[in-house]
Parts: sequence; structure tokens; C-alpha cells
Amino acid sequence: MADEPKWTPGPWAVERNKRTWGWVDVVGPSLGVGGPTQATDLTLADEVKRIAEAHLIAAAPDLYAALDDLLASYAEPDQQICCGGHDCGCRGASVRDLAEHHARAAIAKARGAA
Repeated sequence: MADEPKWTPGPWAVERNKRTWGWVDVVGPSLGVGGPTQATDLTLADEVKRIAEAHLIAAAPDLYAALDDLLASYAEPDQQICCGGHDCGCRGASVRDLAEHHARAAIAKARGAA
């Protein structure tokens, strides 16, 4: 399909490289990329910024999927996808609630909190 993403789908994760000091890797299902976070010419602020950027890169597929789901959820009237609390005790969930949940989770991953 022409509209399908051309990048490697997730999940992607941030990992400290165990073989090279001061190096962080963004690892996906079929590819890993990395970069230095510590060096003699880098400050602590540089390291923090580079690690944060790695988390943003790793979250990119999740952010794309969450935004795609969110936009799709507004294309049609909202629909309940749960019993509305009658059977399971939940407060009821809709397609938009689920899309919002995925969006918030992707943002948390981009911030390095997930």
C-alpha cells in the first residue's frame, strides 16, 4: 500500500551500549543506531540532551501510530468499546479514550518515562 510507512516498525528502545563507554543505542527489530553521550568535549548537559533525543527517536513509531489512531477516532462518531461499567466495573471506554491512552503512552515514552 502506498500510504504504509517506509521505516522499520517498532518497538524501538533506548539501551546503554555495554561495549562502549559513553554510548547509547536506539535498538529496533531489525536495526540499531547509536551515538556518543559522553566524551571529553561533551558536558553533562550534552549527555542528558543526547539521551533525551534517543528516547524521542525510539518513540517515533509509537507517536506516529498514536496520532494516526487519534485522527482516525475523529473520522467517525465515537463508539463505546466496553460495557460502560455494567459488566466489568470500568467507567466505560470509547475509541477516543483508547486513542488518547495510546497518545499519552507514546508521549511518556518519548520523554523517557516509559
